[in-house]
Amino acid sequence: MPRHVAAGIDGSPEGLAAAHWAAREALRRGTALRLVHAWKWQPRPAPTVPADHSRSTAPSAR
Repeated sequence: MPRHVAAGIDGSPEGLAAAHWAAREALRRGTALRLVHAWKWQPRPAPTVPADHSRSTAPSAR
């Protein structure tokens, strides 16, 4: 089983310090380094379509 040192980063000074520590620890142990970044996705609400524009405004082909 491969071994590695992992650290979570989030852009904060503490996350950067964790990444530096993990990098030094991985070098000391002679193993791989894995940095993990995660965030909470916050989708934007879908734009609303006015009721009178719900159908195509293109001229109909007859």
